[in-house]
Amino acid sequence: MNRFEADRRFAQRMRDNYPPGTRIMLLQMGDDPHPIEPNTRGTVTVVDDMGTLHCNFDNGRQLGIVPGVDSFRRLTDQELAEENDSRKKQLTEMSEDELYERNIFRFDNFDDFFDFIYDENTDKGDVINDMSQQMKRQIVSENYGERYIEADGAFYYNSECFTEMCSPQNDEQDNSPVLGM
Repeated sequence: MNRFEADRRFAQRMRDNYPPGTRIMLLQMGDDPHPIEPNTRGTVTVVDDMGTLHCNFDNGRQLGIVPGVDSFRRLTDQELAEENDSRKKQLTEMSEDELYERNIFRFDNFDDFFDFIYDENTDKGDVINDMSQQMKRQIVSENYGERYIEADGAFYYNSECFTEMCSPQNDEQDNSPVLGM
């Protein structure tokens, strides 16, 4: 196998293991002149053709992580659950003004939340309204899963994405560190 094919396969392996939305923890940066602090968490936005993971970090910075130079790992299921619990608690404690400032909508029940999403965004409202509650929940989960959080019976919707909620689950995920030099 030539060098080009090896690099292509490596980049594809990184894409498969770290799809957009994957939550990671940076353990250490290699030789970056302005490194991100160790143990900073971030969300993968894209993996480029060289296998570099481009991330939005929780401290507001955006930077590429270079496998083999930088050390990082995927967050564990327990860490993801803790982030979700923390986000839910934070949302339930926000005032209406704080939610508004963050472009987050709160709905007191699922039907109001569903009507907001689908009655506003489709011309097939009659067909959708005849669906069962279970079918509606499945549609919302599949299409808006990373944009809403259910907490204490209320539904919180953000047209962007709840960063901590953007983490595709993979039963075969490997949380072991990718070590740099």
